Amino acid sequence: MKQIVVVGGGPAGMTAAISAARAGARVTLLESGQKAGSKLLLTGNGRCNLTNLDFDPRRDYASSDPENAGRILSSVFRQMSVDDTLSFFSSMGLMTAAEHGTYVYPVTGQSLSVLNVLVREMERLRVRVKFREKVTGLEKSEEGWLVRTGSWSYPCDRVILACGSKCMPATGSDGNGYQLAASCGLRLTPVLPSLSAIACRVPPFWASASGVRVRACVTALAGGREIASDTGQLQITGQGVSGIVVFQVSRMVTRALAEKKNVLLSLNLLPDMETDQIAAQLQRLKRTFESLSAAKLLEGFLPQKLIPALLNAVSIKTGTACGALSDRQAEQIAAQIRGFSLEAVSVRGFDNCQVCAGGVALKQLEPESLACTLPDSKGLYIAGEMADIDGLCGGYNLQWAWSSGYVAGMHAALDGPDPRPEA
Repeated sequence: MKQIVVVGGGPAGMTAAISAARAGARVTLLESGQKAGSKLLLTGNGRCNLTNLDFDPRRDYASSDPENAGRILSSVFRQMSVDDTLSFFSSMGLMTAAEHGTYVYPVTGQSLSVLNVLVREMERLRVRVKFREKVTGLEKSEEGWLVRTGSWSYPCDRVILACGSKCMPATGSDGNGYQLAASCGLRLTPVLPSLSAIACRVPPFWASASGVRVRACVTALAGGREIASDTGQLQITGQGVSGIVVFQVSRMVTRALAEKKNVLLSLNLLPDMETDQIAAQLQRLKRTFESLSAAKLLEGFLPQKLIPALLNAVSIKTGTACGALSDRQAEQIAAQIRGFSLEAVSVRGFDNCQVCAGGVALKQLEPESLACTLPDSKGLYIAGEMADIDGLCGGYNLQWAWSSGYVAGMHAALDGPDPRPEA
């Protein structure tokens, strides 16, 4: 019977432990915090959007190595699909339901329900869980591996690193897993904050619109080339922009900024109308309401607090009478509404982001098993956010955690000869 140590008690680590134990291994899970699943409890605003039925790996995930990411994602999701994930949780007694068509949540509406069934299954399978055990070193030995903590050493045949990333350090995510991977000779791609707000070089009057929410299409351009685009609720902040729509494009913005590229965000504040339609409507209305100020006229188009920044961008004073506006100025306003430009400065850091981009370089992982391929790392597996793969908001990062954890755990338990057969 193989002895397996899983490092990390998050979604990927718990799934890996369950998968390996179901495959017949003797499993120990080491968690540096006081409990498992601290970050899991925060997902989906405490409700846990555990997967998404609208699933396309080519669209939903990003990596600095798209070619190898494609191979790994295809292999991993073939072994543990969305349907398999739902069956996995159903087998443990968790009932789920889809909301808004494709977003899957536990019917209880509580992340705690997801955590409880995972913990209960580990208990049923007699997974040994040790809390407050921060791993300080991994050593390769003739018999397998030696996992060292501040208080103990755990000999084992296989190790699964599922330590999570550096995001939300308050939950215990300190990036220790990256150091452990590097100590085993694995190369890391730059680890960057992702799924977060974007700080921008803001124009005059922008800060006064802080807190405004509006439906918009946000397009990110690096060097003049579109790198990401999404439509949804945009939130104005004093320093830039936030909201789910911004989070979705931030994972490409963070990479472009790390490469020292100039990144512009184009905000389409009326995505359901064409520029010429808006211009024609403004031209008609300005003739009807000649004495009305330009700012007042735009209150039917945009949130009130956002109007001064937009008019400033086309050098029109808020108090300018509609009758004084030319048709050309109406066209300029329409163009700004459909393409208000902000220069991105940074993606907000690890304290605020939901996931990280980057991690263990994918070329070093075997796509079928997530086992490390370097000679000195034989018997080491990588799962979850530690790998250089990150997903969109909407359950995709948790789906990667479940699937990669399941695959790593199963193969760690079943692949290759058992160096410690029981008599």
